[in-house]
Amino acid sequence: MNIAGRMVNKGMAGPGLLADVMVGKYVDHLPLYRQQQRFRREGVEIAKSTLGGWISQSASHLTPLYDALKQELLSTGYLQADETRMEVQDGDKKGSLHKGFYWVYHSPGQRLLMMEYLKTRARAGMWPATSLIRTLP
Repeated sequence: MNIAGRMVNKGMAGPGLLADVMVGKYVDHLPLYRQQQRFRREGVEIAKSTLGGWISQSASHLTPLYDALKQELLSTGYLQADETRMEVQDGDKKGSLHKGFYWVYHSPGQRLLMMEYLKTRARAGMWPATSLIRTLP
């Protein structure tokens, strides 16, 4: 936590608002500029860059949950994995796209599901193969 128990640096957004922005982006597929428009209609002006900062800082609080889920998945006796290639807008080069890789991991016996985005197919970034090999007895 940050100063005075705040979830984000230099901000007053509480956990409920941060969760709403994250659910809007990742569950409801609502881009940040549309969320900005939604807030504006309600009379609240929030910069898109502020929303992006909230997403980034909130995600850092979820890292322990992500790590625990990953460990739980790797400890199962059976794991399914699927890779989907997709075109992703490059934030550094306006109008430019690059290929990204979206992985879905599923343990049907334990009913666990996890998703991960990787910018590259480089072996170092593909944890299913490398992590599974390291955890074998």
